[in-house]
Amino acid sequence: MPTIKQLPSGSYNTLVYDFTDPNGKRHYKSITAPSKKEVKLLVAEFLADRESKKQDKDNMTLGEAMDSYINSKWNVLSESTIPGYISIRNNRLKSIINIKISELDADTIQTAINEEAKDHSAKTVRNIHALLRSTLETYRPSFKYKITLPQKDAEEIVVPTEDEMKAIFKYFKGTTFEVPIYLAACCGMRRSEIAALKWSDIDFKNGRITIRAAMVRNVERKLVKKKTKNTSSTRTIRAFEPVLKILREQPQTTENVLQMPINSITTLFPRKLKKIGLQHYRFHDLRHYAVSTMLLLNLPKKYIADYVGHKDERMINLVYGHVFRDKKDTLMDIVNTHFCGFFAQMQNEMQDE
Repeated sequence: MPTIKQLPSGSYNTLVYDFTDPNGKRHYKSITAPSKKEVKLLVAEFLADRESKKQDKDNMTLGEAMDSYINSKWNVLSESTIPGYISIRNNRLKSIINIKISELDADTIQTAINEEAKDHSAKTVRNIHALLRSTLETYRPSFKYKITLPQKDAEEIVVPTEDEMKAIFKYFKGTTFEVPIYLAACCGMRRSEIAALKWSDIDFKNGRITIRAAMVRNVERKLVKKKTKNTSSTRTIRAFEPVLKILREQPQTTENVLQMPINSITTLFPRKLKKIGLQHYRFHDLRHYAVSTMLLLNLPKKYIADYVGHKDERMINLVYGHVFRDKKDTLMDIVNTHFCGFFAQMQNEMQDE
């Protein structure tokens, strides 16, 4: 029985060990009552309840634990995250999904992860393991294990060239694609953000666009409006003059700015590019063009990340690497010219000595 102390108020209190979290920190339950006898009774009830819950958790299969974890996060996680979790629970880790979580060990988990790695990308496998890890940390917090995950794939960033963008702007002039293309290529907006944008979010007088929502599909595959991807994504940005000009030309007959189905942006855009002889680009690659333009104009990466709604500079650095990889010869020409001048000057100085 833990030590029971009397408080200045006259009541009695004790701390009872509850659990140890994945970081090794021990957590305690504070129990207070008017008398020592009542504290002892409450402690006994708490310990009995804790043991009962522990037995229930130990008897849960991994699939049941994942179901419980997903349900507990239903109102917390993004509408677009939940379907991904459900898909993993229903279609992945088949070799261990019906095993009790109390019987799982590192070797069994490693074998299951190896099986997933045979047919799926490193990113997919890491997503699968993320749900597995979160589930076990919640329902079997004392279980510590180490496994090897596949090495992350090198992320390939595709950025349209300036000539290609000129062709795109010209081809889609006057079509329903024009507005979303300008918003993505000049303002770096995501497709989901464009789909949720309202005319009331645009301040024409001050040249500002406020991005406060995104349109995604929920577990029922229905389009729903939700908060933006993260707190950094909720932002007010400068709407550049060419963008404002295009927006002013549009009839404001509906509440939403986008005048086409959101799916059409994804499916039809690359098909239409093929018609005009351009290589395959996703609509999302227009966002990379916006970032690359800002980089080439020497805007600070932190500012660019803030403008396009990234929580950090990681993606900016990926685009940065791609842009300047393409410019490598030009940049190396500058270095070459420097060294040629340096050694020519040195040679002249040696001759004068």
